[in-house]
Amino acid sequence: MKITALLVVKCHPAGADPVILANATDVSHFGYFQRPSVREFIVFVGRTVASRTPPSQRQSVQHEDEEGGANCGDDATSKSSGIRNDLSEWQQQHAILVLSKSKELSQLRFKLCPRYLKERDFWRIYFTLAKNILAEYELRAVRLHKLNQMKLETQNGSDTSAYEVEMSETKLGTT
Repeated sequence: MKITALLVVKCHPAGADPVILANATDVSHFGYFQRPSVREFIVFVGRTVASRTPPSQRQSVQHEDEEGGANCGDDATSKSSGIRNDLSEWQQQHAILVLSKSKELSQLRFKLCPRYLKERDFWRIYFTLAKNILAEYELRAVRLHKLNQMKLETQNGSDTSAYEVEMSETKLGTT
């Protein structure tokens, strides 16, 4: 499966035209003179599908061997990826990656959620089944995140941390 385009579109109520917030296309597999027309067509289809998809719903579009889809959230900041925001940051990143790489899992999720299974339950089951396989990678990601936080803290406030330590030691010594 090759992803040709990925668009983030904001729809306005009251019938205004949808606004494209982000657009990434790879039309290198089309002929040189076809590329501008293909980009224009992708934008047209993206706006049309986005405007016709009701909030909190998903829609799939298929033509011959090409496939497209829309996931319309109520709040663009929490649902722009179509992934539950009650997952940890690492789980969200993993879910986005695995859905983009595994067509089978993406189709299974599309068929099951929300008709038969809640999105939260789908990801709970997935991460429970994949726990043994993913534990090592999640631990590595958490450690790397903590190391980066510590590095940023030492860069931003190396002088203030020394004063805080002195003050806390002084308070402990007097009591």
